[in-house]
Amino acid sequence: MAEFSGSTEQNVQVRGNNEDTIENRKTNQKRQMPRPRPTRVVSVKKRSLNHMGYKDLEHWLEDTNNIYIGRDMTHYVPGAVGSKWQNSFKDEKLGKDKRVELYKEYILSDTKTYDGKTLLESLEELQGKTLGCWCKPEFCHGDVLVQLLMRLKKSN
Repeated sequence: MAEFSGSTEQNVQVRGNNEDTIENRKTNQKRQMPRPRPTRVVSVKKRSLNHMGYKDLEHWLEDTNNIYIGRDMTHYVPGAVGSKWQNSFKDEKLGKDKRVELYKEYILSDTKTYDGKTLLESLEELQGKTLGCWCKPEFCHGDVLVQLLMRLKKSN
């Protein structure tokens, strides 16, 4: 470690390659403990996908961190295969808020299994994923999944 001489610079030190500086320790800690990727919901409308750098839904789905959570739309949109996470409450007369509320009740109480697990038991598979829905940016069933996942994470 080199020191400067002189009255005003007497306490100033040059650290060179000292790896034990506070900045280096913080940087090394960040490298060692990667931050988990948050689960979020995005729009899978073509314009939104293009804005994110994808040409279409099929291109977006090539990333294994992306999960389509909508109904079967393959007749109109290649790749939009119906998801087990879809909101089956589609009666427009109910209004969006009621449909989302019914969806939440469905996830919490449904006993149907997919690969041996109910949807509630399967929520963890959505951890760190990007969920794609046609409703976004409006509040939708995807937001319910994120909320339930966060609640599950806090209780564990």
